[in-house]
Amino acid sequence: MEFFGHIIDGREAASIDHATMDDIDPYTREVWATVALGSKADADLAVAAARRAFDEGPWPRMGYEKRQALIHRLADLMEEHAEELALADVHDMAKPITQALHDVARSVWNFRFFADHARLSMNDNYPMDSGHHAYSRLDPAGVVVAISPWNFPLMMATWKVAPALAWGNTVVLKPAEDTPTSVTILGRLAIEAGIPDGVFNVVHGYGPDSVGSALTSNPDVDRITFTGESGTGRIISAAASKNLIPVSLELGGKGANIVFDDADIDNAVYWAIEAIFRNAGQVCLAGSRLYVQRGIYDEFVAKYKEAAEKLVIGDPKDKATQFSPALASQEHFLKVQSFLTPEALAGGKLVTGGLGEGWGVHRRRRARRRPRRARGDLRAGRGRDAVRHRGGGRRAGEQHPLRPQRHGVHREPAHRAPRLGQAARRHGLGELLLHPRPAFPVRWRRRLRRRPRGRQLQPGVLHRAQGRRHADRHGLTSQR
Repeated sequence: MEFFGHIIDGREAASIDHATMDDIDPYTREVWATVALGSKADADLAVAAARRAFDEGPWPRMGYEKRQALIHRLADLMEEHAEELALADVHDMAKPITQALHDVARSVWNFRFFADHARLSMNDNYPMDSGHHAYSRLDPAGVVVAISPWNFPLMMATWKVAPALAWGNTVVLKPAEDTPTSVTILGRLAIEAGIPDGVFNVVHGYGPDSVGSALTSNPDVDRITFTGESGTGRIISAAASKNLIPVSLELGGKGANIVFDDADIDNAVYWAIEAIFRNAGQVCLAGSRLYVQRGIYDEFVAKYKEAAEKLVIGDPKDKATQFSPALASQEHFLKVQSFLTPEALAGGKLVTGGLGEGWGVHRRRRARRRPRRARGDLRAGRGRDAVRHRGGGRRAGEQHPLRPQRHGVHREPAHRAPRLGQAARRHGLGELLLHPRPAFPVRWRRRLRRRPRGRQLQPGVLHRAQGRRHADRHGLTSQR
């Protein structure tokens, strides 16, 4: 049985107290690996290594070209070990292998993009009537603590690690305790690529009163980036505030697809299926709510049911599998199982699917006639609500203004879809406009980005995780 240790100061090591935890494959429900179980001492050791590497090491002082070459070398090694990285996520969370391989490819692109962008980025110059030369300079921020989620173990981690490293920061990464192995392999490859000691560290363990709390309260940390549930985000913010550490949070939301009676139904069904069943619905921007206009409701539900039942359920390691028969953990399975109680259904009916064997909930879909208020954070649910709506653009967009969300709008006439976009914008909702004419959504998204007269553009309306804006938003650069 393979052992996965911490990656600290350029080497893989066991915990200081030699504690370990079992890594369980959700599909087989058997232990497939042993992982080092960290403590506060291990977390402090990792932060000290990152602090030393930033204050005294070559990484932040290295030219962009040299950093770029090393990061591209790491990306090359990831491509060579793509199967190994993908299988790690398959074993950790029962993700279908084809989707896991896609995640590896996206992770490689993340490293290549930010390696190139950091080198090609331009600073700003400011005109001064006094004759002074004023300009901004983007320097690395320091030690970055990154806490990544379990639903995209490798890809979400690289969205944090890649820009941080490219801009000269040092990183301590804590993966979710249920999915620790792919980022450990990433740490091994970073050592092989020649990334200097202490620049990229990985520490395993739990959050409260353990590794997570030790990392977020350490005064030697300069930035914290976290993706996960809202409750944990509040705890991290409170801990970081004591040391005035800037924090970047990506928390849960409730995305919706909204289908009008003039939409291309087959196209809307295809995207609605993709929005909820990919990765078994364990996606932060999954379309876990579905509003369908009355006139096409029955037809849409029938086609949606048929499409869902065509998805291939099977062994996650089989490339023919489209839908995993197991959720990522027993804890998550019990949470999703609770959504199938009569009280949770709240008058709705289960159209297809239901509980499977082991930790599985098969292609669940429930339907109800009228919308009800969303229940908290269903960030990684495993099913979807289908609700009739009357068709007015504005109220549909304002239905659940809980958190930044992703809306999919399916409708034909070009002049009506923007009304929903305007309503979504007022509540800080991200959106996706699907329209037969490809130029229309692009043109309207550009309009949404413009600053309205007399008002400041609301942050987070359209999420653009690229380039300098991404690095700035996550506090990975220090502007001077």
